[in-house]
Amino acid sequence: MFAWVEIAGFTCLWLVAVLRAPQAVRHPQQRALWLAVTLIAFTTTLHQEPVVDTLGRLIGDPTIVVVIKHTGDVVASSAMLHFILTAMGWRRHFPFLLLAAIGVGTALYWINFSRAPEGHAATPELDLPLSYWFMFFGFHFVSNSCVVAVCLRYWRQADRWPMRWGLLTFGIGTLFACLLWILFPLYLWTWVPGLLSAASLVTGIEEILQAAGVALPAVPGIRRAFTSRKNLWTLWPLWRDVTRSNPQIALVIPRFRLVNVLLRTRLVDLHLYRAVIEIRDAILILSEYITPALIDRARAYVAERRLPPAVANATVAACLISVATQASRHGSFPKQTDLRAAKMGGEDLSGEIDFLRQVSEARKSPTVKAFARENTLPPVGAGRQEQPQQ
Repeated sequence: MFAWVEIAGFTCLWLVAVLRAPQAVRHPQQRALWLAVTLIAFTTTLHQEPVVDTLGRLIGDPTIVVVIKHTGDVVASSAMLHFILTAMGWRRHFPFLLLAAIGVGTALYWINFSRAPEGHAATPELDLPLSYWFMFFGFHFVSNSCVVAVCLRYWRQADRWPMRWGLLTFGIGTLFACLLWILFPLYLWTWVPGLLSAASLVTGIEEILQAAGVALPAVPGIRRAFTSRKNLWTLWPLWRDVTRSNPQIALVIPRFRLVNVLLRTRLVDLHLYRAVIEIRDAILILSEYITPALIDRARAYVAERRLPPAVANATVAACLISVATQASRHGSFPKQTDLRAAKMGGEDLSGEIDFLRQVSEARKSPTVKAFARENTLPPVGAGRQEQPQQ
């Protein structure tokens, strides 16, 4: 009945495990959490009947699958508790945790294999004694309870909101796991089928909340990666135009917009930083074609449109860049240089990117296109022919 919730839960865990794998490789402190999440997803997958049947046929003895499942459960709970204790700075407890996990694992192996009937390598799951289940469920309940206690005690002390809400969500998800380790013994005691349906629902909720708790700390990085790609995509037309007009300022001539946006985040950030610098260099060169009179005309032209101040400033810059870019391409005669256009922009990198994004968007507007048509500078020949007549 609630099997779909359980499937959704371990699907979310697998998705988070795959997405967090690169960070786990680069940051050793996150490997324990990644291992715990991956093992929880792995063991939950092992508990699915189609997987159990398939592995039983491949191995030749379905009872071995039980040992694999329960070993994975013990390791996953230990890894999860290890991560929480390490995150809270309680690394001195690791030897005790390791000894407990090894002790429980060894005891479970001994009980399982020592009671195996003829023709089986291990004991069938239904024939395992109550001592086995008491030790198995007890270890999980105690370790998960410790995780819940630590998460719910320290979540308010986290200095960043993703970590704070991640701890709370992960703690609540693990609280459902504690409920799960109560439902299983009740089922073994009462054999009420409805408890298994409730166990599927609880397992699904637990894993969805745990996946959300693990994913939340990654939200700022994901948002930053998305923002960098969005900014680079928006600045691309402006970057492409000014580097075509002034190829000497480009370290590499931009060719493929989509390829650059789909690179790794570190490379996207590098391309974005370089694009801002090269656009600024190009505007400084294009200032040769921007006269005080042109700036006054652009400001008066934009003022007539009654745009908001921030948009108006970017629109004025877009008008000047469009006219100067056309002039540099057509070989127009440079006039008196005015550096006021080069001084327009943000006070830091973030402000500069926002300003240039507005400029790039404004260059598509009818206002800027009309101003560029009305203020095209004459070519070199025309400029030089007019000089003797003055």
